[in-house]
Amino acid sequence: MNNDIAHLISRFLVVILLVIFLVSCVEPTPFATVTALPTNPEPSSTAISISTSTLTPIVLNTSTPLSAVTISPTPTVTAIPAKRIPIIEYHDPEFKLNEQVQMTTAWFEDQMTWLASNQYQTLDADELNLYLDGTGSFPHKSVVLTFDVGTARKQIYIDTVLPILKKYKFKAVFFILANDTVVTDDCSKTKLFCWNDFKQWADEGLVTIASHGLYHPDFTKLTAAEIKYELEISRKLLYEKTGRVPKGFAFPFDYTSSAASILTKNAGYQFAVAGNTRNDLASMPNDPDRFKLPRVYPYSNASLYPNLNGFNHPFSEVIETLTRPGEIVSIQELPTTQTEKDGNKVAKVLLAK
Repeated sequence: MNNDIAHLISRFLVVILLVIFLVSCVEPTPFATVTALPTNPEPSSTAISISTSTLTPIVLNTSTPLSAVTISPTPTVTAIPAKRIPIIEYHDPEFKLNEQVQMTTAWFEDQMTWLASNQYQTLDADELNLYLDGTGSFPHKSVVLTFDVGTARKQIYIDTVLPILKKYKFKAVFFILANDTVVTDDCSKTKLFCWNDFKQWADEGLVTIASHGLYHPDFTKLTAAEIKYELEISRKLLYEKTGRVPKGFAFPFDYTSSAASILTKNAGYQFAVAGNTRNDLASMPNDPDRFKLPRVYPYSNASLYPNLNGFNHPFSEVIETLTRPGEIVSIQELPTTQTEKDGNKVAKVLLAK
């Protein structure tokens, strides 16, 4: 019995040794090795070789800090400074001196629309004063819109003048006749202007307050004392009623004299306007006629329009000529575009308003 067990064990050991021998004779197939991804992968520091034979290299200059890089601004157009600026005279859009010299609402709107469409800007009294001083520079497409407020026509200003100024962002100088037939403290009156009207329009930046005197006399027929009274009392009254010191004065009827101009300066005004005081109908820096500046008359009549009285040319041509940069061209040098009709020869007529 014991011999049988020993024989079985020996045979089992022989079989095991034989299996081990056979396995050692066969080359084992290796298992694929899987590398686990890290939880927070970092970019490999190993360079990857790429053929650059077909690539155009991009060179980055990293030596210049971003703060030192200069970016060229968008080019801007520098406005040509004005050598002359015309001052245009209005009264109201339905002004009528006579059959030959008048204005209509349609003509007034046409003129304002043309100015806006052609990129003209308007100056207020303070800006005109700077220009006359030679300390303010403005684009050559600049004009001054002036209104001689000498009659009680409040409604047409509210219906037409002010809306057009607002529409085109224009400014105007209002030369106000400071008496109670034109303006009062009572704002309930429909025809008369109210002092608060002028204050409000000035606050809105639409108008600059200036003086047209007290009673609209012909200054060429007054004594020095009478001229002084008109100048000083109207200026004082306008300041008291509006809180603004008038810098400009418009002579009644556009009539003035050397004595009146001197008295106007002595009364504290910074400039004064008249009418056809000279051939060159525009203001200029350091103007020698600062206290009798010329104004352009934009008036016409039914048979002459769109040409203007005294020019025989449309408003557009007159203003373009007066604001043309470069060499100064006289209005008289404008080419004739229409034969002036009989009865319209009013070029030398000084308007009496």
